[in-house]
Amino acid sequence: MTKQLKQKNPYPRSAFANYLYNYAIKNGIKTKYNVQEGDYIVWKVANEIYGHIGLVVGVWQTGVITIEGNTGSNTIRTGGMVAKKFRSITNPIGRLKVRGLVGFKAQINK
Repeated sequence: MTKQLKQKNPYPRSAFANYLYNYAIKNGIKTKYNVQEGDYIVWKVANEIYGHIGLVVGVWQTGVITIEGNTGSNTIRTGGMVAKKFRSITNPIGRLKVRGLVGFKAQINK
């Protein structure tokens, strides 16, 4: 997405999936449920640090298409691949519940 928009990613990098969401809250960056292509969708296990993140590449009436790492395989606990997935923005993934969306395009266009 950054190459397509010819912009640098405005967020710090982290292996911790929920870091981006925490960073957005801490720095007053609005998180939202009005999903757009280029947003990050963040999931979290309640009362734990574990989470998951995906980049929204398509928006449908019933959900979103994402690109996600550590996903896609039922035989490897961490998924073992990067995959394109259809996700609901209201339904959980197993124990992971949607925490929210962090805007990308709006942040780089400030």
